[in-house]
Order: sequence, then C-alpha cells, then structure tokens
Amino acid sequence: MSLLGKNRPKFTSAAEVSPSHTGDVCLNAGQPAQQRRDREEAHLPQPTMLTFNGTASEWIASNLQLTPDRLQAEALDATEDRVLLLCTRQWGKSTIAAAKALHHALTTKNAFIIFASACKRQSKELARKCKEFAAQLGLKAEPDGEGFTLPNGARIIPVPQNPEKVRCYSAPSLIIIDESAYVKDEMFQTVTPMLATSNGTLWIMSTAGPQRGFFYKTWLNRPEDWKIVKATADDCPRISVKFLARERVAMGQTVFSREYLCEFVAGHQQLVSQEDADAIFDTDF
Repeated sequence: MSLLGKNRPKFTSAAEVSPSHTGDVCLNAGQPAQQRRDREEAHLPQPTMLTFNGTASEWIASNLQLTPDRLQAEALDATEDRVLLLCTRQWGKSTIAAAKALHHALTTKNAFIIFASACKRQSKELARKCKEFAAQLGLKAEPDGEGFTLPNGARIIPVPQNPEKVRCYSAPSLIIIDESAYVKDEMFQTVTPMLATSNGTLWIMSTAGPQRGFFYKTWLNRPEDWKIVKATADDCPRISVKFLARERVAMGQTVFSREYLCEFVAGHQQLVSQEDADAIFDTDF
C-alpha cells in the first residue's frame, strides 16, 4: 500500500519556516532576492523547505511516488556508514540508490555525492535518475560538469572507472558504486580514501559476479561494521514465477543462479570455487 496521500509531509516556503528548525531540510538557503524574483518571473517552482521527521524510506514513499519493499527499506534506513547490496537483476537497486542520494543531498549539510560504476554511462544513468527525482520536487538542477548541483548547494557527480581521472575529488559525503562486482579493485582503492576526512558513507551494490575483487571479498568476509542486504528474485514481489521459470530454461542453471539468485560463480579459469579453496587451507580445525 502506498504511503502517498494524507501522510504526505507538508511543504512550506522559506518565509514560513526557519532553516534551523529541527527536522527541516532547507532547499533554498542563501537564495538571493534577485534569484527568487527571476524564478517568479520565469514561472519556475520556488525551492521549498521540506518538513519531515521520518526515515529515508518513509520520505521516499511520501515524496517520490515510490514505495520501497521490505529489503529496499532495510537498505535505505541503514544507520551503518558502509552498506553492501547484493541483489537480483531488476530489483530496483539503481532507482533506490538514486532516491537515497537525493534524500542524502537534502538532509546533509554540504552534501557531495559521487556515483561510480563499471562504466561511465552507468554512473551517468544513476545521476539522471536522481535528477528526475529532484524535478518531481520542483528543484532545478544546475549543470556541474557531468553532474549537477541542487539549489541548496548539494553536488551530485558521476565518474568513470578511471582511477587517474577521479583523484581530483575529495571529501564526498556519500559514494555509491553500482555493479561493484565488475569494478576493478584499483577503483575502490582510489575512491575510498576520499572518505577519510569527511567520514562519509559508502554504498557498494551489484548483482553477483565472479569470485574475485573487493565486492566479493567484502560479501564473503561480512565485516561486522557493514550493513549487508541480500535480495534474490524470490524476495522480489515484482518478478513473477513464470518469468523466472523461462529464464532458468533459457540461461541454464549457472547463469540463472548468478543473475537471479545472488550466487557468485567461478570464472572460466577458476576450477575450484573460492569457498572450497579457502576450506582447503583453513587451519582452524
């Protein structure tokens, strides 16, 4: 059941609510009078002050016409600053990540968000979805390189999988890495130090992939200070049993298990799974 309607939070103008009010998100802090008049003359929506004290998943349901399912809400509302999402295809991870980024941008002072992925096009797709969500709230996104800046100064920047070209960024408040199972370790080793002084949040998310790399090792080790969320196709109410049956036949069990059941598979040159290899050398008898 959607949370839209009577539970929708109240939007008010900045003149009605103080930016320092507890639970409010200032979307037009420091907006000059001339800029406000220009927006009025152009009949553009004025940035608003959002009053809302609920969780991220509740805010998204109330404002973005998107109702997260149980596991999506679990990820969105995580209090840990390290989050790993291992999910089936078509679970909605990109949509959830874009919504998470916008909520973060509107609730975090001096928010700076970086989208990374195995390819630049995928990073830009996350930014595009985030920008569309912002437009639903009447927020004009100003161009900022490959990304954009919101009226409150929050920056959202998509980057390529090119460690040499992303070292210029510093102190992001949130980094989201999509299809992390296919991102090179060198990229992780380049972006995670950016969080050293900001104490920012890192989301890594992906469908299952090869049994190697930062994402797989993190999933395997399950660090105690990470929030780990796994969602197979069986956990996704939007994927039908009939569709999955067809895919299993068409793909074969190995590929199907990787794409829909969150099972990492050994590569073509890897004759023994990583779990079996670890068991062979495990000295803790």
